[in-house]
Amino acid sequence: MMETMQPPKQILLVEDDVLHKELISRAFEGIADMVLFWVDTLDKAKRQIAQKQPDLVIADWRLTDGSGIDLITSAQAHFPVILMTSYGNEELAVRSMKAGVADYLVKSPEAFENLPNNARRALREWDNILARQKAERALRESEERYRLASEGANDVIWDYDPTSRNIYFSGRWIDIFQIKEGVSWCTYREILRYIHPDDRKKVIHKWKSHLSGTSDFFTCEYRIAVKNCEYKWIFARGKALYDADGVLLRFAGSLTDITENKQNLLRIEELAYFDPITGLPNRVTFNERLEDVLCGSDAKGLVFFIDVDYFNFINDTFGHSYGDRCLAEVARMLKNVNLPGSFLCRYGADEFIMLLDRPETGISPATLAQKIMDVFKTPLHLGENSFYLTVSVGVAEYPADGTTADELLKHAHAAMHKAKTSGRNTYKMFDHAISNEIAEKTVLGTYLRSAMVNKEFLLHYQPKIDMVTGRISGLEALIRWNNPHLGMVSPLRFIRLAEEMGLIVSIGYWVLQEACDFASRLYEQYPELRISVNLSSVQLMQTDFVEKVKSIIEQANIPPQMIGLEITESLLMESFTASVGKLDSLKNFGMYIELDDFGTGYSSLSYLKNLPIHAVKIDKSFIDDISETNRHNNITEAIIKLAHMFGLSVVAEGVETQDQARLLTEYCCDTFQGYFASKPLPEEDVKSFLKTYKYILLCRD
Repeated sequence: MMETMQPPKQILLVEDDVLHKELISRAFEGIADMVLFWVDTLDKAKRQIAQKQPDLVIADWRLTDGSGIDLITSAQAHFPVILMTSYGNEELAVRSMKAGVADYLVKSPEAFENLPNNARRALREWDNILARQKAERALRESEERYRLASEGANDVIWDYDPTSRNIYFSGRWIDIFQIKEGVSWCTYREILRYIHPDDRKKVIHKWKSHLSGTSDFFTCEYRIAVKNCEYKWIFARGKALYDADGVLLRFAGSLTDITENKQNLLRIEELAYFDPITGLPNRVTFNERLEDVLCGSDAKGLVFFIDVDYFNFINDTFGHSYGDRCLAEVARMLKNVNLPGSFLCRYGADEFIMLLDRPETGISPATLAQKIMDVFKTPLHLGENSFYLTVSVGVAEYPADGTTADELLKHAHAAMHKAKTSGRNTYKMFDHAISNEIAEKTVLGTYLRSAMVNKEFLLHYQPKIDMVTGRISGLEALIRWNNPHLGMVSPLRFIRLAEEMGLIVSIGYWVLQEACDFASRLYEQYPELRISVNLSSVQLMQTDFVEKVKSIIEQANIPPQMIGLEITESLLMESFTASVGKLDSLKNFGMYIELDDFGTGYSSLSYLKNLPIHAVKIDKSFIDDISETNRHNNITEAIIKLAHMFGLSVVAEGVETQDQARLLTEYCCDTFQGYFASKPLPEEDVKSFLKTYKYILLCRD
């Protein structure tokens, strides 16, 4: 890169002797960086200075209209002056220097010849003076600003004197370092003795690096000793100031007490690796531990993925603070499993993972998983409440089920998910069947993403029969998926997958829209007929769920009473408080709410009084078992009677025989659906069924 050319310095010569002027002019000939211009009187010099500021003035002591020294008083703040005289004496020299001249010369041919060098030296010294004045002025202003700021920020200002090597401190240094009053400075070596031995080399290195020009600023964090053999953390910052010749003028900056910040950082680091609720290692720590274990060439062990069943219900019912206490108790109970070589962590939410490195030989993974589940056979006590918790556990074995952390966690989680879908409160070992399910889900998910766009979904409707009149009282809308590659896909295969993929909300609203449109077409001929649709928990948790449902019904131009919503117990348990509020709003809107699969979930009849529902649906598993001789019939009968006590209707689903229907009639069940009346039908077949159906007469005693 080319250097920028500097303009030549303007030198004003004030000389009334023409011969001397010629000799001086000859000395400056050929010098490119200085230009000489001449006047012969003091008055002309003053006018010239007023018109054009020179960089340097060379003036004769004695002029026809005054003395060159008269220029100094008005000029010293703006440019340097070299004074010449034909008759030098000591008194005149002292007077000139006191007046502030840059140089004092006695005229001679040699002095005239050397005058350019004197001029350069005077200009250079003048630049240094200006730079020093500017730096000191800037530093004073900066210190004043920083003094005001530091008083509020509790900082200490320091100033290093390069001559004495002393460091001077502002008043706050007494408070921070707890030293005795009146001490405002110490030597550089003394301050080093107070710095923690482990930090001393770092401070010296950074100090020297800045003074050598390696770094733009001096910044360093270190510990410094205070009273009682304690250390405080300090953040030091500073900057050195130099003159034009590179000589250090000052080195100043500030000190900030960052002890509290450092302590907070240590706490943050602790939070980064440990769960604050349970005190267990967290996900980050576990992943690092698992990676370390797998590094061994003969690594062998088990990963247990543990999920607390229906934990959202506890959070929603008792509050998150109570839920946190519950998680702490779960952690305590899991610690009691006490398997040698185990490492337990809270992986997130209501999930825990236990890593078992080199388990004892002769003990099966299933036995170990059962040991984990067994600790939950004792009730959990929190305050005045005592209740039982259950967990779903997935087990992956290494190296058989994976040799990387990602593989093992993925497979253990898949096995846990299988345990949950199998009814919870159980464990599942990862196997190839689960692996195949994962592969199948991947293929299924690919087709599922385009099913809505390709219009592959359709609805079938299963009639509901009033057990008093024998007539059709409603229809349940059931989604079907007819994929060109897979054929007819059962909802059991794709509904949960749609939830996991985030597609269930759009599918759910499509089902509601189709059901409302069908209800609109049936309304004129069958105004009392109600069509019910099933809800997903993901759909119910949408913030605009209530408004969206109301909007779809209103756009279909049908009364809200024609549409029912079926919810499962497990859905309610996932977010009890929020779910109840939304369902209550829709019930008040006029919709019919049914609790589906009752008796198979977490809830109990005692919760019925708090639910905004009209009816409960007895799960098919209860209906399959009823017969003339089965002593379990009284359970079904008791459910019906208790539901009636709460003012609720009862729907029996999965009724396949006349004997089942007759017994349910004797138990005063209100409604049934199942193959005994009809299988789910496409829309056109429903219309035919409604036209040709008479009624099923089931007599009650």
